[in-house]
Amino acid sequence: MVLPETDTLNAKRIAVRLQEELQSVRTKHGGAFETTVHNYPDDAQSSHELEDIVKSVLPAKDDYGVAAPMPAQPKRKMGNL
Repeated sequence: MVLPETDTLNAKRIAVRLQEELQSVRTKHGGAFETTVHNYPDDAQSSHELEDIVKSVLPAKDDYGVAAPMPAQPKRKMGNL
């Protein structure tokens, strides 16, 4: 989540609140969530550096999960043109 114009202290407060709210989801579905706070210019000197930090904490593309199967499409009958 990107929070423009948010300082580190308030971003950490939001992260704690988000973790608290996601606790019920974690309990119900057994999922795992991790929040980290990175701030410009405290943690990165450029937007590219901040983007690299974000990419470093993302799971590998293979970890995104299996795509949901697509439902079969009904066959259309072709009429006379």
